[in-house]
Amino acid sequence: MDTHFCTSSLRERDRYAYWHDVICRLYARATAHRSDTSLPFIADFQRKLFGTVALSDIRCEALRYDRRRDDIQRDPNEDFLLTLMLDGQAQLEQGGRVAVQRPGDLVLYDAARNFVYDFTQRYRILLVRIPRRTLLSRLPDAERMTAVTVGEGSCLGSLAAGLMRSANALDVQENTGPLAKVGASLLEMVSAAFETEVAGRRDLLDRQAALLQRAKAYLRAHLDDPNLEVESIAYALNVSPSTLSRAFASEGTTVIRWLWRQRLEASHAALCEGRATKVLDIALGCGFASGSHFSRMFKDAYGVLPHSLLRSPSRVK
Repeated sequence: MDTHFCTSSLRERDRYAYWHDVICRLYARATAHRSDTSLPFIADFQRKLFGTVALSDIRCEALRYDRRRDDIQRDPNEDFLLTLMLDGQAQLEQGGRVAVQRPGDLVLYDAARNFVYDFTQRYRILLVRIPRRTLLSRLPDAERMTAVTVGEGSCLGSLAAGLMRSANALDVQENTGPLAKVGASLLEMVSAAFETEVAGRRDLLDRQAALLQRAKAYLRAHLDDPNLEVESIAYALNVSPSTLSRAFASEGTTVIRWLWRQRLEASHAALCEGRATKVLDIALGCGFASGSHFSRMFKDAYGVLPHSLLRSPSRVK
């Protein structure tokens, strides 16, 4: 079925809200930011179904889409989204990676995780919504391939982009069996293109995973050191601070945020298990600089003060 949405027939004051509702409803809820609200908002959207795959031809003014935790909680969505840039330029951020997308480039992103997709000028894209299981059955490492550009220089990427353009040009009246085969062929080509493109980066991803394992083991062994910083941790691991930061960013966090999370979890376990009779002892043993700092962070994380979990000396074995 061919579905068409356009803002031109609406009053100017209603156009943006209408557009935002359409995009959130059909793809993924996100906060959208207009770079220039003084310009008329003009957007056009045509959607076709090929089996379980939805292909949309989108023309829109410059927008920045920001999908965060509250959006994901309000609108759970596990689909993958694939775009081919036809006109304009954008930058996609997800999983600690940043992909700059120009005409002819393909990028993949995951609606189940945070992302920022910033279109810096009026743009036109072909956007494909792919059910999660459908893509993972063909591309098991898809979650590690988001925010990676597959450009026109890639032979398979060029073939996938050409197939997307051809599918978009089809006159689709209803979602028939033959059209489902077109969708399946498109997914096979896209999967091959990303698998080939990322194959050369697999060694890098494996090294990053190994670094994460080493870094986490080091941090757990040194939770009591209040002077841990990114630079000193990187030095101990014999890597650069930027390399270490990128490794943690691939999991959507930072070195220091992960470290504080571990300190809080360790202190919470120590309190619940009665391994100390003084809050200050637990705070210092888990790397907090002071009891007051520990209490504030603990209350923010668990909703109670650490003293409320402290066991009396008679109950400590």
